[in-house]
Amino acid sequence: MRIRKIARTLRRRKIAQAQSVLRSKTDGYIASGPFQGLRYITDSINSAWSPKVIGTYEKELWSIVEEIIDKSYKLIIDIGAAEGYYAVGFAYRMQETKVICFESEPNAHLLLQNFAKLNTVDDQIEVFGACTPEVLSEIIYSDQRTVIICDIEGAEYTLLDPKKVPLLQNTDILVELHHFVCPDIAHIFYERFSETHRIELIKTNPRNYQDFPRCLTISKKYAMACMDEDRPCSMMWFWMKTKEVLVN
Repeated sequence: MRIRKIARTLRRRKIAQAQSVLRSKTDGYIASGPFQGLRYITDSINSAWSPKVIGTYEKELWSIVEEIIDKSYKLIIDIGAAEGYYAVGFAYRMQETKVICFESEPNAHLLLQNFAKLNTVDDQIEVFGACTPEVLSEIIYSDQRTVIICDIEGAEYTLLDPKKVPLLQNTDILVELHHFVCPDIAHIFYERFSETHRIELIKTNPRNYQDFPRCLTISKKYAMACMDEDRPCSMMWFWMKTKEVLVN
């Protein structure tokens, strides 16, 4: 455990050095990926900043992000929105879509609002504190096409429960599963949603130098460190799409 902690500390130092170099190279716009061209802010909340401005952040989800955009949802509910990478990104790409954000970290709210204003999508976005099953039940409507994006560090176990929020049964959901918090979370979610949703499992893949956008000139050593998302372990997501509408 001590060796692992030391190794992560050294890794974070390397990321910080690379991030400092990157700040002098970037022009403030996301360089690649589905949100390429989006003006980015200079900070992030509880996640690495550099993969976001590079555009390689959660690259495993690129095809799903494009699928969400193509489906033209009327409402996106972003739970665990942080500074707004997905919230502002989706609003930027989906100008007719409303985005409701939930974020329990108060310091993130102003960052998210400023990020939205920077990209002139602030009229599409609302920001609230922590989400609860009761609140979630109030904002999902059966006649409004909705997708949930959820990353809440293990609290998905409590929040995303169709017994508490029945309309989850006909809502598409992209959720990051924190198996290091709840080891059985994938099994639990499969049991909760497999009857009502088609479930796709996505796992993290290691980055390689070819993933780094060529529009940014930086050494290979720093490029690899800039793409490091500083995860505690390999991660996974469930992309859960409804089979049919079950709740009126």
